[in-house]
Amino acid sequence: MAALTRWLAAIIAAIGAMGCVDLPGLEAEPTPLARLNILVLGDEVASPDGADGSLFVMLRWGQEPRAPDPFCLLPAESAAAAAVIAVGCPDDSLGFVPGGPGERVDVTPGVATTLEVTSLPRGGDLVGDSHGRVAYGSLVVGKADSKAGASAYYYGASFFSMARPDQRLAYREGAFDGQSTFYPRIGCPPPPEGFSVLSAGGVSHDAAVAAALAGTLPAQRDPSSCRQESPDQSVITIRLQPARPFVEFLCHSSEAIYQPPSANLLSLPWACVSLPGNRAVNQLVVGFDDPGLAGCGFLHHYLLRGCHEDPTCAIPQWDQTASPPAWWPCPVAP
Repeated sequence: MAALTRWLAAIIAAIGAMGCVDLPGLEAEPTPLARLNILVLGDEVASPDGADGSLFVMLRWGQEPRAPDPFCLLPAESAAAAAVIAVGCPDDSLGFVPGGPGERVDVTPGVATTLEVTSLPRGGDLVGDSHGRVAYGSLVVGKADSKAGASAYYYGASFFSMARPDQRLAYREGAFDGQSTFYPRIGCPPPPEGFSVLSAGGVSHDAAVAAALAGTLPAQRDPSSCRQESPDQSVITIRLQPARPFVEFLCHSSEAIYQPPSANLLSLPWACVSLPGNRAVNQLVVGFDDPGLAGCGFLHHYLLRGCHEDPTCAIPQWDQTASPPAWWPCPVAP
């Protein structure tokens, strides 16, 4: 044991004498993996909840969104359908869905700031398989609060929606799936491996509707707006906007899942509407608020005949067209 102790002491002393060697994980401060140049523009806005601190920018890696519900993208067929959309559909069906909080830095409008990224995205922030994964992040402006720690409002973001121009932080490992539904940039080149800053002009509403109905992905409205830069050679610009509740960032469209009628839900906002691509078939769409996310709405789609993921499937998982429930309010297709 004494010999082993002397041997370990000699190794430690030798390492200590090698001033040029840094052991990963033992440095006083973690080495930045990327440095982001950030410029917030505009006049500072008041916080509705009275937050009295300074503005900051925080990195939020994106969670994988669900496919947008066609009902939320198409024009309302009736006043009843419009009421269901108002309750059950998010303001933006193509919005960014943030994950947990990441690195942050205090900012002053009009003054360039550097945010150091010291950790890799992980868990649900990385989307893909063993051959390749990618993560996309948004830089979100918040305000400190001396009582609550941070305001419940946000004041701007570099990536808010695929329907708007955005600047996003990307991190890629291995191969890249050009047909991935994870915040796709169809018409733009794939991100390089490692960290990069990507810019794009967004997709149009009409392209998003057509793609959703066809089961494809919408292309960028202007491929010439696609850019990719290394973090140290780019500036992420965020314009301040009127304060909006941060919970809106968490509201995203629920994927259209169809189910047989099992209960009378007509006490909630509802509408009889035709199926996209088959106007002869009616569905009952019900809107409701998610109690876990105040202000976020979701939808239930009910059919007398169909399958959960394909309302016009050839071999249905259920068929109640011959004897619909007494409360069923929609016309029955012959």
